[in-house]
Amino acid sequence: TPEDMQSMLDVLKASPAYENALVIDFDKDRLAAVRSLDENMELWYLMNELDEEKIAFVKEQNMGIAFNFGIAQNYKHLDSAREQGITLASWTVDFPPCVDFLRLFGVKYITTNKIHP
Repeated sequence: TPEDMQSMLDVLKASPAYENALVIDFDKDRLAAVRSLDENMELWYLMNELDEEKIAFVKEQNMGIAFNFGIAQNYKHLDSAREQGITLASWTVDFPPCVDFLRLFGVKYITTNKIHP
């Protein structure tokens, strides 16, 4: 829950992994709770469907966006996110030509299950 985020941060901060940690979540309230507790933590909002309201939230909270590669309507919002300086990632991208396609949209990171030759 959003209320549990302080406990999660306490565990992370007690670990050497804290310096390299990032938090990803589909729940914007939990992410906002983390942001209110730690302004420097790298946060990524995972979403199936990207829209302008979510882009505004991410911009305000200084987060990255990780979107579902397979949902076509997401692509109409990528220019807006990129123009606002939001770092983009996508999942699940399993074929090299798709990586090249996403690069055209300014996607910096991908999540993959496998890369085929």
